[in-house]
Amino acid sequence: MANAHKHKQRVIRGADDQLWEDLDAATKAVGTDRSAVTREYWEWYVGRPGAKLPKRPPSEQETDRLRVGDMIDLMNGKKRLEDLSERQLKDLEALAESNSESGEGATA
Repeated sequence: MANAHKHKQRVIRGADDQLWEDLDAATKAVGTDRSAVTREYWEWYVGRPGAKLPKRPPSEQETDRLRVGDMIDLMNGKKRLEDLSERQLKDLEALAESNSESGEGATA
């Protein structure tokens, strides 16, 4: 059979479309899929030996903390601008621009 699955299919009820789409995006962000993450979580939840919680992408708050850490490292000379990723550089530029517009960070 062309469409036969190797494993029995399970259904999850109560997950709205937005949650399903968010889960799909989050799993793709860490290079996996919904099925793998669901399996990993269930294995951890029931206490299977060696099971670990699935990896997840960082939250916006965690990402902000990383940006602050990068800025502190830059100011303390532990990092150079060349060490930052393109995304980190864009984030720092946007932060500097918003601070200059609001008057924050200006020196007298």
